[in-house]
Amino acid sequence: IIPFDMLDCGDEELPPEQHMYWGLGRKILKTAQYVARRDDLFPVFITNFSCGPDSFLLGYFREIMGRKPSLTLELDSHTADAGLETRIEAFLDIVSFSRAMSRPREARPSTFRPAAMEKRGDHEFGVRTSSGEWLPLSHERVRMVFPSMNHWGTQLISRSLVAGGIRAEALPPADEEVLKIGRGNSSCKECLPLQVTVGSMINYLENTRPADEVTVYFMPGADGPCRFGQYKVFSGKVIERRQIPDAAVYSTSSTEGYSGLGQKLTLKAFRSVVIGDLLEEMVATIKGGAEDPVQAMALFEREFERILGSVDREWAVLSEQLRSSAAALSTIRLRRPFEEIPKISLVGEIFVRHDPISRQNLVDRLARRGFIVRTSQVTEWVKYTDWLVRVGMEGRRDTGFWVRMGVKWFFDRRIRALLAPSGLFHNHVPYIREVIRAGSPYISPGMNGEAILTVGAAFHEILNPACGIISIGPFGCMPSRVAEAVLSEKFTMGQLRRMGRNGVVLSDGGDRKLPFLAIETDGNPFPQIIEARLEAFCLQAQRLHEKLHPPQRG
Repeated sequence: IIPFDMLDCGDEELPPEQHMYWGLGRKILKTAQYVARRDDLFPVFITNFSCGPDSFLLGYFREIMGRKPSLTLELDSHTADAGLETRIEAFLDIVSFSRAMSRPREARPSTFRPAAMEKRGDHEFGVRTSSGEWLPLSHERVRMVFPSMNHWGTQLISRSLVAGGIRAEALPPADEEVLKIGRGNSSCKECLPLQVTVGSMINYLENTRPADEVTVYFMPGADGPCRFGQYKVFSGKVIERRQIPDAAVYSTSSTEGYSGLGQKLTLKAFRSVVIGDLLEEMVATIKGGAEDPVQAMALFEREFERILGSVDREWAVLSEQLRSSAAALSTIRLRRPFEEIPKISLVGEIFVRHDPISRQNLVDRLARRGFIVRTSQVTEWVKYTDWLVRVGMEGRRDTGFWVRMGVKWFFDRRIRALLAPSGLFHNHVPYIREVIRAGSPYISPGMNGEAILTVGAAFHEILNPACGIISIGPFGCMPSRVAEAVLSEKFTMGQLRRMGRNGVVLSDGGDRKLPFLAIETDGNPFPQIIEARLEAFCLQAQRLHEKLHPPQRG
């Protein structure tokens, strides 16, 4: 028995497309490559239940092993010795049988050639098709598709790319059938967003896309520590494994400000993200506070189509449309003034907090109880990745970065000002440094990822404007669990006072806990225990709102 770190695998190199940013993950995969070539070594992969990195590493490990016998042991506190001994003995029998036979015949190499993104010269991006033809992204056969997240923002982003000659399409939100496809093409140990996005991708490529189309599937990237950075690798392997022709994965990284398509298109896409965030809160306000939600949504849909038709135009045209739409939407009558309607802030993992099947219609359910759900915005993550570059923790602070920062700053504030007259959203420009400052007493800013954003947003939002916080994350998501552990213990009035939040002081505050609910979702209906906790949470949030906004007499 040889522990893997005792093997000399110094000459092993991982292919660059593996994008393996976990240090231990690199060692494991290099060792796997080394062992796969040796007739006298057979691998045993020891993992623990719900290990995030291993949910991806195990698939890569088995792919490297191919037909070579291997054993995976998943351990937890309930693992029985007898079960382990049985599996080990069976594995040793298979190894003995394999060694007794002649070396198994190598699998015939596949003739399938997956499409791939390829840059020509210094600037022009294109796709190399399965037949070897290079096509620019602006070619009439090429279409870029986006997995749905924010329903409104994703459509706006795809339409904004028309300005660069790119045909783009936003995929519809996933349903149960799409989730089933995703689960059928993964181990189901990966996080829920991976299953949803892979299911959406396969469903489009195999059931929806037109004949002769060359598809570029857009999947943003990151450099860890979260598993999100592995999505693009996994998606590409699924395309190759299913031998789907003329389909490539395009990814642009957070370390470059997601600017891979060029400055012009990046800024148009950012404008779309800001608009989409505000429209999502407007929809929540309509559902939770409009006198006639059906009529109000019909008006909203008409105005959205007008904005969608202007988002790829020059700024003067788009800004005028935003001003006109805000005026039209301001005619929607609310049951009571916007400030007096109780609000819940939905924080947590960026995908599931926006995805309908992941959050199980949580916004609509709370709207029926009279709450407006303010979902943490997609721009929060964009601003956070920019902050990481600005403070020198990631990326490169070149001239292009500072130009993008200035233009983003302008559009962020201007768009909010143009849509504010609608009266359907909380008009506050969120500064990411405020969120990080609120979360830094509990989580180090040096630990990159969403944990500090979830904790910071909860402290930043509570009492003004929110009367309760819901944190939602995928099952087994480590950043979500870290944030839950902090907020479950520290989310109190006393902590707010110690942070200097004395603008609103409740007379009976003491050090009592503030309304908070953590939800782990796997795409299935919430279990009964979550339903019961949701009922109790709504009652606590309503009581806090009534203390913050006592009814007027007379």
